[in-house]
Amino acid sequence: MLVAALAAVAGYMVLTSAALAAVPTKVYSSGNINVLIPDSGLMADQMINVPDPGRVYDVNVRLRLDHTYDSDLDITLIAPDSTAVDLSSGNGGSYDNFGKGAQNCTGTKTVFDSDAAASLLQYDPPYAGTFRPEGNLDVLRGHNVNGNWTLRINDTFAGDSGHLFCWQLVIARDSTAPTVPLIGGAMSRLFQTATSFKPAWHSSDPESGVAAYYPDWSGRPFNSNSFTTGGDFGGPTRATTKTLAGTSGNTYCVEAYARNFVSLYSATSVFKCTSVPVNNTDLTASAGWTQKTGTGYYKNTYSQAKTHGATLTLNGVVADQLAVIATKCPGCGVIDVLWGGTFLKRFNLNATTLLKKRVLFIPAFGSPNQTNNLTISIASTNKPVRIEGVGVLNHQ
Repeated sequence: MLVAALAAVAGYMVLTSAALAAVPTKVYSSGNINVLIPDSGLMADQMINVPDPGRVYDVNVRLRLDHTYDSDLDITLIAPDSTAVDLSSGNGGSYDNFGKGAQNCTGTKTVFDSDAAASLLQYDPPYAGTFRPEGNLDVLRGHNVNGNWTLRINDTFAGDSGHLFCWQLVIARDSTAPTVPLIGGAMSRLFQTATSFKPAWHSSDPESGVAAYYPDWSGRPFNSNSFTTGGDFGGPTRATTKTLAGTSGNTYCVEAYARNFVSLYSATSVFKCTSVPVNNTDLTASAGWTQKTGTGYYKNTYSQAKTHGATLTLNGVVADQLAVIATKCPGCGVIDVLWGGTFLKRFNLNATTLLKKRVLFIPAFGSPNQTNNLTISIASTNKPVRIEGVGVLNHQ
């Protein structure tokens, strides 16, 4: 059973031929048998035990039987969990047999494959070849392989009988869940320089392949140790990246898990977090600062001053790592960063060219939920300083 391409994923699993080639496939056979299909009666159920673990990725049925009036027969496959699939019901008119040749497993069989080009309903017996069954074997995808599979044949009219000589299951199975997704894309950066950014995730499954991802995100403001917003990116999804429209001053954490084509699920990844900086316009400014606008700056604004000791302050910050988003330029000055009055880091903003949205990292605190006021103070004299924002990151 093989479907040609991969479509949308809202619970619907579609397969590719490349993926099928990687899935372990095995033939389970009744061996050579000679079982009466009684006239106007039910043949004794014929079972094949599949001892292997895993879930169905693809299943076909092969059989070789003789009967002198094929439309008398209703043929059903029953999975170990009792799910029944109609292979053929009342098809074939007065023609004879399913398959031809030797009356054993070496004979040419009728193969039921839900991805076959030809439908059984469009042809006459002996159906020596591969055909789509009347029902859909794809409904078994994701069901457990292990257990007793049953072939049931019912002769529904008097006057003719037959014999079953061989039947077989061809099962492609997957017993391995996808790997835990790796979170990347924009999440590889601790601090963003735009409010909208694109988290990414990726998993692998060497057998049936990854069918869907279940990514979600949570967000918290710079002054809180609790997540207050969140969402699931519209999952499940085949996409490996989505845009997250963030808000200035929030930490965003993303996690994901994956499902393969037989409905085995990976574990959920650990949260990976990033910060959308607080804009400079939200900082409390001392005398000497001027707010200006310009393209290419964070949110197209910056606060500028050159007075020694002039400060920008953000109160009630909860963080485990901080950064300053600033402009570097020829002749730019020097700033000190303080945490509740304690010196953290000095940055020289002088550069040979104009560089906007520079992320100036401050060493991490080593533990989450550190709470204090953050202050940026100009340490130089009569040299311009442009502050675009403050990055506040809190992982926990």
